[in-house]
Amino acid sequence: MAYPNDKQLLFAFSPLLLLVFAFSYVQKTEPTWKGHTIESRIYQVKPDGEIVERGTESTYISQTGKWRKVQRNAQNEVTQVIIADPAKGGVFNIISGQAIRMASFSNSSRPPTAERLKSNSQFVGEVSFLGLKAYAQRVVEDGRVVIEAISIPGITQPVKYTNYDEEGSVYVIEAVSIIEGEPPIDQVKLPANLTERDAILDPRPKPRN
Repeated sequence: MAYPNDKQLLFAFSPLLLLVFAFSYVQKTEPTWKGHTIESRIYQVKPDGEIVERGTESTYISQTGKWRKVQRNAQNEVTQVIIADPAKGGVFNIISGQAIRMASFSNSSRPPTAERLKSNSQFVGEVSFLGLKAYAQRVVEDGRVVIEAISIPGITQPVKYTNYDEEGSVYVIEAVSIIEGEPPIDQVKLPANLTERDAILDPRPKPRN
């Protein structure tokens, strides 16, 4: 598995899929969203132990349920922008003036509770992350660990995501700062004058209302 170059996505879409499928559920007791701003580093650990900084990720989570994720490469150039909008019912990849719907998203999605994380079949234990109680999950395929995620109750998305490839390299998105509080509205809303379209099901552009 070759690591994407600077003109490609820093990570494959697997982190997004993990977020969508792990946290899109209706709980008996639904916690409310809380605003957070999360700054993360993106790095690779090569098989020989060398650590290569690949970029950064800024995540803005609103108490309305909207969130925006911006990835930059090691040269601080923006390589990916993803925005989730419950009102629009989708998770959008923003590319060249288009909002490409990559997955569904609804108001039934809620931040995970400790009980929900612990009851997940992929739960492996409690850990401390940036001084906060967190919960680790692990995906194993054919006896090999392929994904690990660390989540904190009340925060919609994992604060650490680790992907292990077959060649022995490890790719990590790891939060270095978590600030509670509502981010500016401009950080979480879809930009104006975008054309919406579905990534696979319907390639035809859809003008925004």
